[in-house]
Amino acid sequence: MNHKITMSIGVASYPQKGAMNSGDLVNHADDALYKAKWGGKNQVKIAEN
Repeated sequence: MNHKITMSIGVASYPQKGAMNSGDLVNHADDALYKAKWGGKNQVKIAEN
């Protein structure tokens, strides 16, 4: 039985425009993650500044 594994990753770094605390930074990474998933999976997206 074969299983296909996909990986989508969202990355954000500090200082990030609009990130005032760690929760904001996580939200930026989460947004980037969903852009990677919506973009076809198996991608890494970096949060925009």
